[in-house]
Amino acid sequence: MMRECQRWLSKGISLIIFPEGTRSPDGEMLPFKDGPFHLAVKNNVPVTPLVVEGTRQMLPRRGRCLSLTGAIEIRVLPAVEPQQCGMDPKALSTHVRSLMAGALRQMRQERQRHTQRELPVLTGSLQSASVRSQVPLKQLTPPHESRQDHLHREARDPGPSS
Repeated sequence: MMRECQRWLSKGISLIIFPEGTRSPDGEMLPFKDGPFHLAVKNNVPVTPLVVEGTRQMLPRRGRCLSLTGAIEIRVLPAVEPQQCGMDPKALSTHVRSLMAGALRQMRQERQRHTQRELPVLTGSLQSASVRSQVPLKQLTPPHESRQDHLHREARDPGPSS
């Protein structure tokens, strides 16, 4: 797998790698594997941490059924260049994990404060933005009309103009 990742990186293609290697049984972050950080240092490419919260409630680790109600939040943190950590994979891993753990704590605190809201919430800045919607996926199209009818209606009546 590392050779395949190396090949993609050499072509300038970004990768998404989950550095824990598996889903956590309790929702807490697991230790990171070293491979992704060795790849970043070897190829001198930045690591852009993505912190994902809420998937455990929608699909537990041993679960087989995806719940279509719930909220998943993804926060994109600023990229970390390998030079920031002295081109040391272990230091890069430790630094990225620390950033992600801090962001995860903040996301959980924000989620607790916003549990009563039902509308999408946008937080952060352009460098670190996250969108959270607690609208169940089933409710995106009104139940009495098909997706195609919904699109036709929106095309006829786009709503208030700016």
